Amino acid sequence: MNERDKKMLALGYSPECNLKAGAIYKPVVIDGTTAYVSGCVPFDDNQVLTSKGKVPNEVPLEAAKKAAQQCAVNILRLLRRELGSLDRIDRVCPCTWIELGSLCNVARIDHDSCYAWIGRGGCHD
Repeated sequence: MNERDKKMLALGYSPECNLKAGAIYKPVVIDGTTAYVSGCVPFDDNQVLTSKGKVPNEVPLEAAKKAAQQCAVNILRLLRRELGSLDRIDRVCPCTWIELGSLCNVARIDHDSCYAWIGRGGCHD
């Protein structure tokens, strides 16, 4: 287990990935030195959707932040499964989540989560 895996565990998340694609698509696509990840929603370790709805009318802001963190950890889990180790990640670019069912509900996954798992030097500022 490497340092990034240990950081994830310390934050209360297992680095192991038991996520399954929700449709017919490949969750991680590698193009040269860039990995594209899709289909990450806030599923917990038991495949239970932890949050759904519009902020703040249907979902409190703190719950939405927790759901965004769950999405971020799921992205890292998928990358770890595909790459074999989070140590292969040199940099994380800003991430967005666009819910197509609504008119452009976009939630940016905050850099603090990325910094916690990948380290400050590994994130786009």
